[in-house]
Amino acid sequence: MKKLLSLFTAITLMAGCFTACSTNAVPAADENKNLQIVTTIFPEYDWVMNILGENPAGAEVTMLLDNGKDLHSFQPTVEDILKISTCDVFVYAGGESDEWVNDVLKEATNKDMIVISLMDELGNAVKMKGQFVFYHDEEKDQYYYACLIRDAMACCSQGLEFIPAGDCVYPDDFPPALTEIVVTGVFNVLEDNGETYCALTDADYYY
Repeated sequence: MKKLLSLFTAITLMAGCFTACSTNAVPAADENKNLQIVTTIFPEYDWVMNILGENPAGAEVTMLLDNGKDLHSFQPTVEDILKISTCDVFVYAGGESDEWVNDVLKEATNKDMIVISLMDELGNAVKMKGQFVFYHDEEKDQYYYACLIRDAMACCSQGLEFIPAGDCVYPDDFPPALTEIVVTGVFNVLEDNGETYCALTDADYYY
């Protein structure tokens, strides 16, 4: 997790550099170009937007897969490949569902691109510390649990869902909302009714 937050710090610093460059009296040829960030799915897009905050540099963030598209059968279009090839930062989940990425990156024209694979940076086993939050879907009578984490710049918060190992019952087996909690689990990209999201599965926790 620390490695991932460090990479997101780099995104923020790059955005700051673009902002600073835009104030120069005589900008270089490419200094008027906004920071281009491409993500594959919504969780990555959401994390990047939270890191950017008010986005003072005017970074342009693109999400390739809209909700409803199957991550495992996704193949990039020519337009998608062009966006990835020329962007400054590319963020993707990794794993078997993103095997097409290596071929696209081989043809990238921007050789200075920062590439972030969540699977590579987080690994399979992830440990995170934050505040416990939950959501109750009254229609399904189902509880969802997450750990709320401060971002690298300590200005925003981002929640990551975790699915407990074993049969846990709310509220008996969980702390009050906003309690400090430590969660360990396996990082996975999941799909539910056409929506793609990231979560820690087989998770253990203590508080």
